[in-house]
Amino acid sequence: MRSETLIITETDGLLHVSDEENFGDGTSDHLEWFTKLDGTNNPVAGGSDVDSVTDRLTTSYEATFRKAGEPVIWETARITNAGVMHSSLHGKLPDGTPWSYHLVFERKK
Repeated sequence: MRSETLIITETDGLLHVSDEENFGDGTSDHLEWFTKLDGTNNPVAGGSDVDSVTDRLTTSYEATFRKAGEPVIWETARITNAGVMHSSLHGKLPDGTPWSYHLVFERKK
C-alpha cells in the first residue's frame, strides 16, 4: 500500500464509505459501500479483491471483507482522542499468500 484516502459521509441515516487505495506496483482500487455499522452484510462496489463487507462499531471498528462469500480481509480500527485512526488489516491474496498492514489516518476537515 502506497497511500489510501478514506472519506466517510452520512447519507439518509447510512454511512457512505469511499476508499481510494494506491499500491506500490502502480495499481489502484476505488471501493464504495453504504453501512449502518450494525454487522449486516453490505455490497462493495469497485473492489477487485472484495465484493461485500460486514462491519460494525463497538469500542472499535471491525470489518470482514469477502469475495464470492469467502472472507479475505479482516480489519480492526480505533480512533484516538486526537482524531487519529489506527487501522490493522490482514488478509490473503488470491493465491493464498498472507499479508498485513498497519495504517494511520489523520482527520482532515
